[in-house]
Amino acid sequence: MKNKRRQLIINPPVQFKFIFLIFISISIPAMIISFWSFSILQNIVATSEPSSEVVRHAIALSVRKLNLLIVIGFSSIATLLIYWTVLFSNRIVGPIYRLERELENIVENGDFGRRLHFRKDDAFQALASKINALLEEIKSKTQQ
Repeated sequence: MKNKRRQLIINPPVQFKFIFLIFISISIPAMIISFWSFSILQNIVATSEPSSEVVRHAIALSVRKLNLLIVIGFSSIATLLIYWTVLFSNRIVGPIYRLERELENIVENGDFGRRLHFRKDDAFQALASKINALLEEIKSKTQQ
């Protein structure tokens, strides 16, 4: 794993925006489904007339357990979702960050012999090869 990136958060504004959008797109439907489920359960409890206090207590206990299950489940899923989003965004933001750094170095030093190399699982492999071809073309024209 010699090419492993040392940081997961490379460009915080971009990655946090990405994480926020993914988290919101998952959490809003989850909350709507949770509230909808609770309203249905509450409707069922309100319309039925439990015959005894024991049944009423069992229903209340079930509602509390369901509530706890939803909170724990949503928290677990949200934590995993954020982690996976950070990993995924790293595969996109990392190459862009590297591309920016390498192009700055090329412009500052005039070293058109430099080449871009991304990790094999990173996005934008095709872009890197096209930029490398462009740099090769510029190098050959400046040597003439």
